[in-house]
Amino acid sequence: IPEAVTADITGTLIYVADTGNNRIQWSTDSGATWRIFASFGAGPNQVRAPQGLALDSNGNLYVADTGNRGWI
Repeated sequence: IPEAVTADITGTLIYVADTGNNRIQWSTDSGATWRIFASFGAGPNQVRAPQGLALDSNGNLYVADTGNRGWI
């Protein structure tokens, strides 16, 4: 159940909050290949029900980590 997506200005770096699978996936080739950026848990690079994503102009990713009640 993906709930959020964000991309850089070129659209080649894409992040998807896969809320139902408790993970964030990313691609650097316009979606041809997907990798896991963060997976289920409560520690560093772990998420639980991520529902919001944003990239700033420096390429920093912000995640609304709803299940852990915080941001990573």
